[in-house]
Amino acid sequence: MKSGMIRCFGLLVPLVLGIGCYQTSSDSNWLQVSAGQSHACGVVEGGEVLCWGGAKLTCTYGLGQVTTCHDDGQTDAPDGSFVYVSSGESSSCGIREDGQIQCWGRKYDTEENHVFAGGPYVAVSAGRSIACGLDDLGTIECWDRPFDAVAVPEGSYVDVAAGRYHACGILEDGSVSCWASGMGGGVPTVPEGTFLALTAADDYTCGLRDDGFYKCWGSGASDQSEPCEGACTQVDAGGQAHCGIGADSTLFCWGGGYLADTAPPRGSFDQVAVGHNHACGLRDDGAIVCWGERSDGRSNPP
Repeated sequence: MKSGMIRCFGLLVPLVLGIGCYQTSSDSNWLQVSAGQSHACGVVEGGEVLCWGGAKLTCTYGLGQVTTCHDDGQTDAPDGSFVYVSSGESSSCGIREDGQIQCWGRKYDTEENHVFAGGPYVAVSAGRSIACGLDDLGTIECWDRPFDAVAVPEGSYVDVAAGRYHACGILEDGSVSCWASGMGGGVPTVPEGTFLALTAADDYTCGLRDDGFYKCWGSGASDQSEPCEGACTQVDAGGQAHCGIGADSTLFCWGGGYLADTAPPRGSFDQVAVGHNHACGLRDDGAIVCWGERSDGRSNPP
């Protein structure tokens, strides 16, 4: 794959992390982007999914020594045509052109090209231990390791977001319901309001309300809500960082970690995706720009 162009700003640029640098994709044919913990994936025109970033090794230990290791496949997107992709901790799930969900990566390394029956699905969200799909009838289905069904509160939903051990969905009336995965985790108290979109990080969830304000709830969610101040059109969260798109289509970030200390790239953006110490934005010209930690290629779109 061709490499994009790297630009840096500021006086001090750490050589390993590359904070203060951002890289633009070599092509401008991207339709959507999603950022996971140490990788990212995007859909290009024609439906192909491309992923980049850390290819971690999953190892089995015996008597204190490593016995076997293999690539967990988090960046090995399957062939086929997709309309949407969601990247989680070390795995990703995409909605295929036929409306079915297909997942890959560490969570699915024992299930080659795992395809979930049902649907057709209109949304998917990959978290850590939990992933969820929303079908065209408003039903949410969630699964856990090893692909066990997770109970979801009844109702007709319009959006879903999965975190570490929990997930939340927006019901048709704009209210939010949350539930825990089978791997543990509590169910946080959801604030009142009418919500339009959700994003989930490790142990907390945030939502964009119909008044333009951004509210977060759950562990680690304090003091993460205010910077939007009614001006956000889209927001995403990862780790302790948040990035949003303002009414003028420019990016701004806040919270903790590297992203909060680094100015995002300039320009006009249609979407932003936040991972762990890295983020990617889809510009209005179809190019992807990523910034943040660079040591494993997570901020280097093709």
